[in-house]
Amino acid sequence: MSEALNAEALALVWAVYVGAVAWEEVVAWADGWILRLDAPPEELLELSLSVGKPNEAETLLRQLARMGKAGAAVPLLAQKLLDALRAEQIDGAFLHSIGELQHLSFSGVPDDVRLPQLPDEVLAALLDLWPPPWKSENSALRGEVAATLQGFL
Repeated sequence: MSEALNAEALALVWAVYVGAVAWEEVVAWADGWILRLDAPPEELLELSLSVGKPNEAETLLRQLARMGKAGAAVPLLAQKLLDALRAEQIDGAFLHSIGELQHLSFSGVPDDVRLPQLPDEVLAALLDLWPPPWKSENSALRGEVAATLQGFL
């Protein structure tokens, strides 16, 4: 499988998990890869056919993502988060979910769906911005989040 495909899948899993990407975007992403590959993996074909977000389809995406390299996925995730923040699809509450991404990497997660860990420097930088409580109308803080994400592009 392609390293780019796996990195994109990893970034998408993370982005879906924090609410920055809708499942329809995952389906469109799978469709795009199917058109580019001579022999697309079965997981992509099944993802392409998933209309909602059933658990089985999410598992398929995680199976593609588990071979992704976190270093390659971080800029992709940062771009997805920036896009969603600018479009006001998410607010600062997603920062709380960033910490929960680590749950996808715990040793208790089955091998076929355990994901690479979000790099510590990314996790620390984003969680340092988490103010109790987040105020989405605070444009200065919103700008700080955007600037931090820009640093990971």
